[in-house]
Amino acid sequence: MNTRMKQITRSMTMLMAVLLLTATAAVSQKYDRVVKESFQTKNNPTVEVESKFGEVHVSAGSGNTVTAVVKVTAHDRSEAAARKLADAARVEIKGSGDQVTVRVALPEDMKGDDDRGIEIDVRVTLPSESKLDLRSKFGAVHVTGVKGAVKVGTDFGEVTIKECANLDLTSSFGEVSLGGITGSMTVESKMGEVKAYGVPGGKIKSSYGEIDVNRPSGPIDINSSMGEITVKGCRGGTISSSYGEVTLVMDKGFSGRIEAESSFGDIDSDYDLQSKEKKKSYGPTSQKKFGTVGSGSDKLYVKSSFGDISIEKE
Repeated sequence: MNTRMKQITRSMTMLMAVLLLTATAAVSQKYDRVVKESFQTKNNPTVEVESKFGEVHVSAGSGNTVTAVVKVTAHDRSEAAARKLADAARVEIKGSGDQVTVRVALPEDMKGDDDRGIEIDVRVTLPSESKLDLRSKFGAVHVTGVKGAVKVGTDFGEVTIKECANLDLTSSFGEVSLGGITGSMTVESKMGEVKAYGVPGGKIKSSYGEIDVNRPSGPIDINSSMGEITVKGCRGGTISSSYGEVTLVMDKGFSGRIEAESSFGDIDSDYDLQSKEKKKSYGPTSQKKFGTVGSGSDKLYVKSSFGDISIEKE
């Protein structure tokens, strides 16, 4: 299933690349428009970024300055036409001491079958303690080093978030990569693989796509409608899968209660757990395994409707 997901993502990406290259090849001139603004702010300003098209890069810098650079590259049949197209792209950057707003969008008259080409790249540098609110309709998003709070919503495009704190992420379509997250974390992905390492625990919800978590620092709640779940260095939490295998490699320090239940699937455990089976009027017998490891207060609850469960020692 993950292979199918990657094929869909690659196909969509290749399609957009072909459309851009076709538009670029059909014209002969290029024009770059660069808009740059800087604002002196408090050490924890609110920074809002809204992008309707193009890549967005946000990173923490030194000092109390927010700098936004938007580069619009346009292609058309003449330099004058390319410049007109670039100038028609909607770019708005404004700010004050406690808030900065960056908004970009395609020209209003640009259609999907347009034979012109355009690329938009947004780069924002801000104080590390900023509160970031980022919304992207189409394009990759990269955020690094924002320690205040990070709220991200994307419609289409891969998302990479590293070394940030207090994350609230919603992704409609695209792969999600997370690393070095601290504080709180809530992630919802409708379609796309989620990979995370060095996260605080928190919550991950996926409608379609694999979830792979490596060494969470606390209990983690995962809910997947369709897709495999793998957690390495698991420290407990609640893991629920409607359709897909669940593999948990428990942290060496785990000590507490384990309960696992599968309606249509096997349960394998490296721990000595009690077993209970329930016969049904149709289909295979459902399984449940439970028990206590050590004398600690950790808790792990695992449930799979359709799919095997594997609980392994590290």
